[in-house]
Amino acid sequence: MASTATISLVKLWEDSTAQYKLCGGGVEVVIYSLGGVIQSILAPNNQGEVVDVTLGYDTPQEYGKFYFGALVGRFANRIAHGKFSLDGVSYQLAVNNGPNHLHGGLSGFDKKNWDHEIIDNKLVLTYTSADGEESYPGQLKVKVTYEVTENAELVIDYEASTDKPTILNLTNHAYFNLEGEATGNIFSHKIQLACNEYTPKDDVSIPTGEITSVTDTNFDLRSSTALTQDLLASIDNQGYDHNFIVEGKTGEMRFVGRVTAGGRVMDVHTTQPGVQFYTGYYLNADGKSGHHYGPYSAFCLETQHYPDSPNKPNFPSCVLRPGEQYHHTTSYKFSVE
Repeated sequence: MASTATISLVKLWEDSTAQYKLCGGGVEVVIYSLGGVIQSILAPNNQGEVVDVTLGYDTPQEYGKFYFGALVGRFANRIAHGKFSLDGVSYQLAVNNGPNHLHGGLSGFDKKNWDHEIIDNKLVLTYTSADGEESYPGQLKVKVTYEVTENAELVIDYEASTDKPTILNLTNHAYFNLEGEATGNIFSHKIQLACNEYTPKDDVSIPTGEITSVTDTNFDLRSSTALTQDLLASIDNQGYDHNFIVEGKTGEMRFVGRVTAGGRVMDVHTTQPGVQFYTGYYLNADGKSGHHYGPYSAFCLETQHYPDSPNKPNFPSCVLRPGEQYHHTTSYKFSVE
């Protein structure tokens, strides 16, 4: 039987940005080549009502702040003071988030217009990052593949290789609101994370290096938990912006978590060791159709290596060497309840 999943090129802008639409299982996803942005995800609920469940903007040229839906690299999340050492060589990266380096620097992968083509009913984006770009070592060749299956699953596959030892941590920074991107907050949402441990952080969001059990804390989300305003206020008065450790063997596809709201369900799986759960405290933007996105308007589940891994030898290594292949996969499956 032929697949019911489809993909099409919808539009090309004068700046060569492309817009693609991927459909399958009743879900429709729009992706831009600029920043690899997931611009929208239209998903039905248990009443057949279809809404856009991702925050963002109406045109690709508006993107750039808050990393809405973007591919993030070379290193997603934070590196303390923008510094790391590799094989005895010290590197200084841009400091663009308080005292730290964040999401690849001043002009990370979210700001690049990726090469794009359709292969085997999938959208394939490629980009070559020059040796020294954003002060990272090594020429890095990256391929990211997007697929929407007939089972309503958005699958993102990441591959990369380098010609010099380097560090690498790629993710997608989609902001989700399963009630719809214009509904204002996520207080109706429930989340379950398959994570027994998390990495505590300091006051500038750098992990302390500890790996701590979630038991008897507000980080214990192993059973479905309502994201009430009171709960979010109890987490540093800012909500969650923490790395959780995904149970199971890194490199194998494992269950990360489930989020429910508005009659919709999103299940996340990954091969990565961690997931950054962020509840959008710092959001302040006017997005699609002028909708205002304020604090707690959405949540992110950014599958990743742990923040500041280059400076934490007890964390899983994020080093990539010549001859090695970086590869990981994350999926977001949509259903109803």
